[in-house]
Amino acid sequence: MVALIMKSSWPRELWSDVRFALRTLKHSRVFAAAAITSISLGIGANTAVFSLIDTLVLRPLQVRAPRQLVRIGSLESNGMTMPVPGPILDYLRRDPLLGGVCGFTAGDEPVTFRNGSAVVSTLSVTGDCFETLGIRPALGRLLIPSDDQPNGPHVAVIGYRFWRDRLGLQRDVLGTTIKISGASSNRRRDGIAV
Repeated sequence: MVALIMKSSWPRELWSDVRFALRTLKHSRVFAAAAITSISLGIGANTAVFSLIDTLVLRPLQVRAPRQLVRIGSLESNGMTMPVPGPILDYLRRDPLLGGVCGFTAGDEPVTFRNGSAVVSTLSVTGDCFETLGIRPALGRLLIPSDDQPNGPHVAVIGYRFWRDRLGLQRDVLGTTIKISGASSNRRRDGIAV
C-alpha cells in the first residue's frame, strides 16, 4: 500500500496573491479607489436590503397574531392609502369571522413635551387597537373603546423609543401634559407601549 502525503501550500499561495494584488493596486491608484468604492457601495446596498427584509419579513411584528393581520383601505390616485371611515369600521366589528378590528391613521405631527418639542411620527388609533393587536403597556394603560366617545378624555400613548430617547425612561411621565399639533393631551390615562 502506498500513501501519498501532500504538503498544503495554499496559505503561502494566498499570501503571495494578496501581496501581488496590493502591489498592483499601489501602481494604479485610480483603479484601486474605484474598486474600493464599488465594494463599499455593494456592501452598503446589501446591508440596507437585508435590514429591510429582516424588518419586514424575517422579524414579524410584536403583536399577538402577526400572520392574521389584514390592512384595509382605499388607494388614492396619488398613491396615498386613505383610512376606512368609522361607520365601515363599526360594520366590520359586527362580523363574527373577524377576531378584531381597529382603525388608524399615520402622520408626522409637532409634539411639545416636558423637555422640548419635535416633529414625530404619530398614529391616531381607535380605542380597541391595542387590545386587537395584543399589545401590553410597559407603564400605565393603553387606549380603550370608551376613549373614542365624543366627550371622552384626551389621552395619548407614547412609544417605548420616544419614552427612552426623549424622556429618559422617566417613570413619572404619567400625569403630564403633551401638545400634539396644538391640542393638549393629558397622559394621566395613557401608557407606554413597547
